[in-house]
Amino acid sequence: MKYTFAIDETGGFTFDRNQKSFVCGVLTSTNEYNLKQKYQEVYQQIFNVSTAPDTTVDLIGSEKFHYTKLNPHQKSICKTELLAFAEKIWVSTGMPLLFANNQNYWQIAVTAVITGLFKTYNFVSGDEIDVLIDARAGMVLGTLEYDPSKDEKDVNGKTIKYDDENRKFFKKYHELLKEQFERIIQPFQKSKGLKIKIAFASDTKSFFVNLADIVCGLVREDKDIPTIKCPCEKVFSEADPQQIYKNNPLAALNIIFQKFIKDGGSSNIPLISTILEANRSDDETNNHIWDGFYSFLKYQINHRYEEGNLHQLISIRDLFLSEFEKHHSKIKSEKQLDSLTLFIEYASHNGETKHPFEQDFVLKMINENQNESRLLRKWEKWISYHLRTVQIHFNAYNFITAEKNFSDLWSQQETITKAIPFDNKKDEHTTAILGTLAQSYAYNGKLKEATDYFELSSESNVKTSAQTYSYLFSCYFGLEDLDKARTYFEELAGCKPEEFSHSRNKYVWQLLAYTKLRALELHKLKSTQLPEVLPHENAKTKYPYPLVLKWLSVALFMEDKEKNKEKISTYLNQGIEELLKASNGFTIKTLALPLIQLFALVDNGNPYHNQYNKIVADLIKDNEHFSIFIENSDCLHSIKNNANYWQRANALPFIYS
Repeated sequence: MKYTFAIDETGGFTFDRNQKSFVCGVLTSTNEYNLKQKYQEVYQQIFNVSTAPDTTVDLIGSEKFHYTKLNPHQKSICKTELLAFAEKIWVSTGMPLLFANNQNYWQIAVTAVITGLFKTYNFVSGDEIDVLIDARAGMVLGTLEYDPSKDEKDVNGKTIKYDDENRKFFKKYHELLKEQFERIIQPFQKSKGLKIKIAFASDTKSFFVNLADIVCGLVREDKDIPTIKCPCEKVFSEADPQQIYKNNPLAALNIIFQKFIKDGGSSNIPLISTILEANRSDDETNNHIWDGFYSFLKYQINHRYEEGNLHQLISIRDLFLSEFEKHHSKIKSEKQLDSLTLFIEYASHNGETKHPFEQDFVLKMINENQNESRLLRKWEKWISYHLRTVQIHFNAYNFITAEKNFSDLWSQQETITKAIPFDNKKDEHTTAILGTLAQSYAYNGKLKEATDYFELSSESNVKTSAQTYSYLFSCYFGLEDLDKARTYFEELAGCKPEEFSHSRNKYVWQLLAYTKLRALELHKLKSTQLPEVLPHENAKTKYPYPLVLKWLSVALFMEDKEKNKEKISTYLNQGIEELLKASNGFTIKTLALPLIQLFALVDNGNPYHNQYNKIVADLIKDNEHFSIFIENSDCLHSIKNNANYWQRANALPFIYS
């Protein structure tokens, strides 16, 4: 089979995290003649002519058939007529953890897409694949366009074009790139018996590359077009950081980070201290190091459910945290608060119960931020700090402090909003404060007050609305208000509960809500018309999946405890084992307690029954807030108690249940 894999890009591939750049690869098995014919049809439609040109130059040789030059109607035609030729689409995501310049970033993104193609597509031995990459523009390396006024004559009177050397250099640059990409594909050629060719071609000379340009633009504007994601962060180098860190500290650090992402490798982590110390006085290198660390930690946070490495990288975090506390002044002032915020964000998502910074330290940093003198902007930074900090209070079961802090914060914010004569319903910070205050009420068992404040925050059309629906569902579930719980399940899932089993995309949080709703119907009505929906057999087992297993077990318990004993035991055993893994943080481990409590009603000979008291003792040992919570609980203080299945399943507050 003959394929063409055409590659184009969008964006400037700069260091700016807000500037979204990516490479797009399009796989097609059509031949160029058939693609050209389709382009002729499309040309007639988008340019409203009766006859299309026959030559490549006249069809796509000008910039007018470039995606950015098309108007919305023309783009719509291209989507309808040309997108079907893209049998599958691969796109680079994220940013390299560290990169030398925008060309290096682009090259890593292309590498991510090429390796993504050969790792995920089922080619068979003998298949031929032509990889066509959009040629780089001269300006990207600072080379000059041809300027006839600067031509010179040699001794024989022959014209020497001014840009000859530039052209030779640029040709050589493409040859070097081609060689590097060819090295990347060699393992796939050998292991799969494929015939792969790599070449550069312009989107004004190749219909395949032009198709990649069109598809790249369509994918950028329409997030619903199916694509295969290829993280730049996972493009891996086999070099030994120990051998290169003195001459190339950034590359060495990059390899350490990539090795960790790839397989959790930690053998070179002690080298980080050496790199940090050796480059502290070099402002440029030091700031690049912090850029790389930011990208690395942010990647781990964003992919915590898929990769589950957060707890494993504590040693890396601690090295950088210590460096930050002692030498944050060496970092550019505009990046200091970003780094501080990231440390707090990591602590919250890692289930940590202690804040990485004293509040006075944070306040001092916000006050001394040289890039921000506006009072309201500093207030927003202060709000952002509290929004991230509160999750650490929630992790520690310190719900009283969380409620007090946000009650005070809302009082101050409300005073500001009343003083400013503008509609604040779409103000993201106001909405976030209301929503977080509502969470603190919910964790403290004040579910009615929580619903009132969640309703207030849901009036805003900001991006948090889906999460707000999830929180409202949890509150009404806790209140056992079946009608309201169904209403907010529908908002969350986008369909009625009765239709959910037929839904194509069942996200784990929607599935959790569905299993809870089904259990609530059985509890309240003693029956349900909702069919049991099981997780996909290849579903991730990490949180919140164990909670899905818990509520499946509760439903099975109510339907027929004895008949379903084996299945319930399997679910609970799997859920408890996952939650108690050593790699999990404190808060995730606490979620296992209701499952063990429920297990006791099914089979008190289960492997966790006799361990319960020790598990609780270990959890309360260094956490006074959780210790108080356990003492006040109806059932969690002991495995032997009079609580029924419903009380045990709901022994933890709000979304922890």
